[in-house]
Amino acid sequence: MREFRTTIDIDAPAATVWRILVEFDRWSAWNSVMLNPRGRIEAGAPVDFEVAAGSRRLKIAARMLGVEEGRDLRWKGPRSKVQARLLNGEHYFTVVELGPDRTRFIHGERWNGRLAGVVLGLAGDHLVRGYEKMNRELKRHAEAQ
Repeated sequence: MREFRTTIDIDAPAATVWRILVEFDRWSAWNSVMLNPRGRIEAGAPVDFEVAAGSRRLKIAARMLGVEEGRDLRWKGPRSKVQARLLNGEHYFTVVELGPDRTRFIHGERWNGRLAGVVLGLAGDHLVRGYEKMNRELKRHAEAQ
C-alpha cells in the first residue's frame, strides 16, 4: 500500500468546510481538480467525477465507503473489480476542528493493486500537487464565506 496525505489549515469553522465539501453540485465554483462530482453522500452509493490531469480529464467511477457527518468522507475506486485488482485507491477527506474559526483539512489517498507501485512512481508527484491545489482552492473558498 502507498499513501499520499496532504494537510492545510483553514481560517473558517469546521462546519463551513464540511458544508462546502459535501455540496457536490457546487464544486465547480471553487474546485479545478475534481470536476463534476455526481452521487449521494452516503455509504455504498456510487460516485462519479473527473480529475483534471493537465489537459486531460480522467473519468473516475467510485463508491462511497463511509461518511462520518461533519468529519470524514471516503470513497474507493474503481467500481470495477477487475480494474481494482490492478490499481485501486481509497480517497479521503477529514475535517478537524482546531477552534471556533480554525479547521485542519486532511486530504489523501491509499493506493493498492498490482500496478500501484509503477503508476504511482510515474504519477505520484503530480497527484500530490493536484491534492495540494484542491486544498488551497477549498481554503480560499471557505475563508471567503
